[in-house]
Amino acid sequence: MDLLEKEAKYLDAQRDFLQSRAKSSRPQRKSIKQRRPRDTEQTKQLAKSQEDNQLLNDLVAQQKVYQDNFKAMLAFAPVNDVRMALMTPMESYIRLGKDFNERRKTILSLREEKLDMTYKFIEQKAAGLDINQPYQYSDMFEKFGKHYCVNFAISKYDGVSVFQVGRAIYEQIAGKDEALNNAMGSTTIRESFDTIKCNFMHQRIVSSMNWENEGEDAEKMPDMESNAIFYCRFGDNSAVLATDYIDQDDLHPYDTSNRIRKDVSSGVVLSGHTDADGKKFVVMKRYLMAKYHMYPHKVSQEQQDRFFASMPKCHDTMKTLIVDRLQRNETGCPCAGED
Repeated sequence: MDLLEKEAKYLDAQRDFLQSRAKSSRPQRKSIKQRRPRDTEQTKQLAKSQEDNQLLNDLVAQQKVYQDNFKAMLAFAPVNDVRMALMTPMESYIRLGKDFNERRKTILSLREEKLDMTYKFIEQKAAGLDINQPYQYSDMFEKFGKHYCVNFAISKYDGVSVFQVGRAIYEQIAGKDEALNNAMGSTTIRESFDTIKCNFMHQRIVSSMNWENEGEDAEKMPDMESNAIFYCRFGDNSAVLATDYIDQDDLHPYDTSNRIRKDVSSGVVLSGHTDADGKKFVVMKRYLMAKYHMYPHKVSQEQQDRFFASMPKCHDTMKTLIVDRLQRNETGCPCAGED
């Protein structure tokens, strides 16, 4: 990313140099005497000067096109890596067997590495950005029968603590607050497989889309199924939350013949700050990549367009609901729950 930014600055400087050369190469205004060439040599020199000037102008124009294209590539750089790799460092292959103790052992063994990698990855994505300003980019693409949705966002919440923001996010993930799913037009059924308070939560979620103005005879989109582990770690003034999907669950296999498998890999980094006036605020950095296994399901293009068109709105909806939740001024440990 740093090399790309340096290249962009170099292109700016090169463009300015070419423009300066083009201006200095323009023929000077001549007197009436000078406008009447006395010999062929002066005519040739004038023609050569005009050719050189035109060449420099063409170079400036070409450089401008190259510069614009390069800056467009630079702006899109945050998602280029995902488009090429089709995964993020937050993901790892997870297989769970049928024995309960072995399943829990596997889940716990991944916790610290998963949270550390999530923190490093998100901080790397946010490097160089002004955390006091809202920031967001989204991308959607299709490869090998799967649809990918990527979102990275930075948002700020004034007058609250890390615990308060963490609690609001946790309740959306844990299903205690279904407002986000309802706002996105889905009904969810959650099945919790294992949980340790303030540590991890493993659950399967089956979602059904319920759109407004959809008649009884309208084509229904297949249900979506996700099987994922949620980890959390809270410090004095910071928090890291991570979610990764299960690749293979021998005890609870995916129902791929009837449901669209949805793989979600996401992370949230929360940090508490205090401004010059002594007022506290929390910065949330959030990265999410969702992968939808559309094959072999036959979903009409209209249904796909309708579903994926709502994806970019998800973060804005989530942020609005978090603000509403924070206005209730509820406190307490966000990962409170049953062991």
